[in-house]
Formats: sequence, C-alpha cells, structure tokens
Amino acid sequence: MKMKKFVCLIVCSAFSMGSAWSADLDLIPLPRQVELAQGTLSLGSDTSIGFSSLDCQEPGLYFAEKLRQGTGWQVPVLEDWSKARIRLIVDPASFTNSEEYKLSITQEHADVAAATPQALASGLQTLLQMMPPDIYAQGTKSSIVLPCATINDFPEIGHRGISFDVARYFQDKATILKLLEGLAASKINSFQWHLTDDQGWRFPSKAYPKLTQSGSAYTEDDIKEIVQRARQLGIRIIPEIDMPGHSAAAIKAYPELGTKRENSNISNVLNVGKPEVYTFAETIVKEVNELIPGTYFHMGADEVARGVWKNDPDCIKLMEKEGLKNVNELQAYFTRRIASILRKHGRKPLAWDEAMDGGLGEDKDIGIVAWRGTQFGLKPLDAGHPVMWTPGSRIYFDKVNSRNKKEPRGYGNHVLPLYMVYSYCPMPTFLPPEQQKLVMGAQAGLWAEVIHSPDQMFELVFPRISALGEALWMPREKKDWDSYLKRLETMKKRYDAMGIPYFWDEKSMPVTIGSWEPKQVAAPRTKLTYRLNPEQVSRSGYHEINAEYAFGEGTVVIHSMEWSDASGKIVSKDVHDYTSTFSPRNTAEHYYYLNADAPGEYSLTITLSPVGTGSCHGWVQMIRPLPSEETAPVYDLQSEKNRNKQPKE
Repeated sequence: MKMKKFVCLIVCSAFSMGSAWSADLDLIPLPRQVELAQGTLSLGSDTSIGFSSLDCQEPGLYFAEKLRQGTGWQVPVLEDWSKARIRLIVDPASFTNSEEYKLSITQEHADVAAATPQALASGLQTLLQMMPPDIYAQGTKSSIVLPCATINDFPEIGHRGISFDVARYFQDKATILKLLEGLAASKINSFQWHLTDDQGWRFPSKAYPKLTQSGSAYTEDDIKEIVQRARQLGIRIIPEIDMPGHSAAAIKAYPELGTKRENSNISNVLNVGKPEVYTFAETIVKEVNELIPGTYFHMGADEVARGVWKNDPDCIKLMEKEGLKNVNELQAYFTRRIASILRKHGRKPLAWDEAMDGGLGEDKDIGIVAWRGTQFGLKPLDAGHPVMWTPGSRIYFDKVNSRNKKEPRGYGNHVLPLYMVYSYCPMPTFLPPEQQKLVMGAQAGLWAEVIHSPDQMFELVFPRISALGEALWMPREKKDWDSYLKRLETMKKRYDAMGIPYFWDEKSMPVTIGSWEPKQVAAPRTKLTYRLNPEQVSRSGYHEINAEYAFGEGTVVIHSMEWSDASGKIVSKDVHDYTSTFSPRNTAEHYYYLNADAPGEYSLTITLSPVGTGSCHGWVQMIRPLPSEETAPVYDLQSEKNRNKQPKE
C-alpha cells in the first residue's frame, strides 16, 4: 500500500507569517486540497486518452491537441477509454458542486473526473500546469513525469470573468483565441464580449449589413471558431450589444434608429419611442443567438444621455401612452422590454447598474453588473436582483500596472498594482445570507480607449488576471500573496510558452510590512505599529501603503497612518477614513501616502477601529517609489496635484 502524506499548500498564510509553500506544484489558482503519494507517473510517446462519455469530448480533444503540440506524441483517443493512460470522466452524480473536479494520478493512470464539461476543463488545466511550462508551446519531449497525487477542487466564487471591449479597438480572431487560452490557465470561466459601441460594430448582421461596413468586424466563421474554443476551455461567452446608449455606430449606419438632439444633430442614443428600434433589437438578438448560444445576454444600459428623449415626439408619445413620468422611467421601460425579448429567445438578461435608475419593478431576473461602486450593487440586491461585481477602482484593467514610464498611459491617473487585484474580495461581509446567494461573482473590465496594440492589451491583462483568478477561486482565508508570487514565476514561463506578453516590473512590486489578527483590532482607535528597515525604505519619496481586509466576518475602518524616524519624530502623516475592502462607506482613497525624506529605519503606526463584529484578519503592504528617472510624470506622487487626483472608492 502506498504511503501517503497530506500536503496543505496554504494553511500557513501571510497572516501567520509562516512558510506557506510545501510542495513543488506551482499551480495558479491553488487547489483546495492536494494529497501527495509516493511514486510517479511517467508519460511518453505511447500516451493515450479516453473519454467515458461524449460530455468529455470538447475539453478532452482540446487537451489531447495541446499534448500533441507540446510533445510531438500522437496521443490517440482510445475507444475503450478504461485502457487509456489519461482517462476523463464526467459524472454529475458524484459531485455536489457543478464546478468540482477530482484529479487522481497513480503510477498507471491520470484520471480527471468532474461534475460537468466545464469542471473537466478546469481539471485539465490543473493537469497541464503539473507538466513543464513549455507544454503550452510547440515542441517535442521524450517523457513527462508527474507526482502521484489526488487533488479535490472547486471554486469559491461561481462567476469569474472579464468584460472585454473590441468595439473601441478591434482585436482579431487569432488574438481572441490566444487571450482565451491565457484566461483559461487561471480558471477564468466567463468572457463578456463587448461587441458594439460608439466607435464600432463588430458583429456580422445579415439583416443590417451596413452595421459593419465602416470598420473591422468578425465573420460568422470567426465567431463560430471563437465560440468553439471557449467551450473547449470551459469559458462561457456573454455577448454584449450595448443599447440604448453607446449606439453611435449603429445610428451612423441606420440614422432612422437614432434620437435627434435639439440642434438636429443625431445623438448616440437609440430612439426608444420608435417601434422599429425594438424590431432592430429583436433581430440582432436572434442573430447573436444563432452564432453565440448560451445562457446570459448583456444589453448594456450604461451612460445613456436620456435628456435627448425629453423633446422627442416619439418618446413623448410613448411616455404618455405608458404613463411614464420621466426619462429614467422611459429607460426602465426599454430595459424591461429588451429583457422580455431576451427571455423569449431563451436568454437571461444582464445590464449595467444604471438600469436601476428608473426602477425595474417585478423584473427581478435582470442581473445587474455593478461597475460604479459597492452602493450601486447594494440597491439591486435589496430589490432582489442577481448582482455581478466589477468595480472600476479595483478590477478595471485599463488602469496601468505601475508608475513606471515604460508602460503606456492608462485610463485616468489611477494605478492598479497586482496585489490590489489579488486582495480583492467580491463577497461583502455585511450582506445577509439571502443576498449573498444573489451575488453571481465578479469580473475584470478592459475598456479599449487607451489600447493601441494587442501586445499592450495583453500586458494590461496579464498577469493581473491570474491574481483575480486565484482571488475568486480560493477561500479568502487561504490566500497568500508571497506564495502566489513564488508560483507566478512558473506562470510567467507558461505565458512565454503561449506567446502571451505580460507586464512585470520588480521595482513596482509591494513589500509585505505585516499583518493583524482579530484580537489586535477589537477596540476602537487601536494603534498597530510596524518596524520598517532600510531595505524596505530604500528610497526617499512618497510610499503607497495599504491596509487590507483578508478574511473574517467583520472589517476595520482605518483612520490614519503615520511614520516616525529612528528618533521617534513623526515625519509624515495621512489622515482619512477608509473602510477596508468592500464597503459603501468609502469616500476616500484606499492608499495612504507617507513621505520619506531619506532611506532608513521607520516605524509605521496605523490607527483603526473595528466595524461589525471586528473579527477580521488583515495585511499591510507598501509600494516604494520608483527612481525619478523611471517614473511617469502623470503618475508621479511627488506632485501634490497627482496625489489629489487619485480616485476614490
């Protein structure tokens, strides 16, 4: 009988300040449970694969092809699946979570069993990550040796996605296919495809062919190939056709769909008082359904210049007929009517959080994607709507990775470093259980106003998407920044093998200053002090310090941070209230800026108070200033103007 040892990969978290890594399995995200056994499985040119059912076919064939490309082996699919070296099983009855999988490696076989084809795709990504990183590239191998192990795994958060804008900057089929492979490597399972906006319409329409005549667009074959690849990778595609605002491209092609301004110029808003607009919308929904089947459909509904409807005769007539008091209610009418069209064609409707402005009545099934902040998700939760979080300040990837001037300018003056994505928590601790069930999950956003090339896009997404993938997959009490950074070294090699550019600047990485436990933050206005050595404060200038909730039922409000030099003199102080992690209370920046006149030893003192039960763990991290010659002027914190421009939560 094989001797086994249980390997808890992450129990010694950053909060206990212990060694967190005890196995050479550089997996991202980390599985819930790994049990290593003695012995190894050696795969070679005789490796075969078998499927227990047709449900295994799409993810299984993709995996077999990756193995062929990375090794040069034939990897036949055996008719008698039980005799294969790699055996795939989809068996919903054996699992309680639809995304659960079990990977069992013995000296004879590697078995991946899963609840669904999507879960099987996740398990196969784990198996790929146990192989050398260059398995993702074209190459040859004589053998691959895997440790005998049993992995049981499923995610903490169901929806783990990205909203991806191809309307403002078109990304071709090959780029999308490469992007999907990179997303799947971090177990991202949703791709919201922003296909239309003012700048372009990228979806091919037979009924309205002029929509794509003035710019780049996908062909039907492009979309079919992208959809198939997404299915193979366990990624659901959520098409987004943005309306009634952000519709300039559609209105340019078909002016009769638009609303005129008072000066007779056409706006970028559909005229929701015209019957032909609803005919247009339903026709497009049917065409999208044919090429991009699935559950969800995003109708847009954000940033609508509703004022253009006030004096439009068609809109006025509709408002009088339906008893609508104002243009907010008119948009709500449009949203509910589009939702009805979507239901008719078998789709669940999604909309941006502005859709709530006029109230949605009994249409509780309209999922709200909250991008403007926590409070804009709380209102729909209170009304009983499903909510997906995508807060711009925390997981919008159009913001730069660092203050380094080698990185192209991002959107606004905000910097979104890797660790802020990793520390993101999508489940507010103050929500009652019935509302927690309505939280679908979270997704990053990448808007393309600042995108000028595919490489720039990739560097904005990677490796931050791996941090988000782990933040959403793992239980939050198990997250460990230092362990993640170690494993990221191998993940970067996988990106290299995939041909995916990524951003990395060692000088912009934060240093971990310390942590806290619940008993340390039980009293109001508690003071926590941390010592910083000259290696940590190695340059003069403003340092960015963040004290972040990690896990627990309560949280803390931070009142101020200050640091003192070796003599005890207070040399810098930043005073404002910030409630750590997910809170509607925040009206201030989550960073605290402390200035060091010179490198040396300092003491950091944080004043904070418990919120709720106060039972939370947390961590403190700091980003040091870059050398002045490497800092982008627009992001230079030595400028008070730039410090004041930092966005609020």
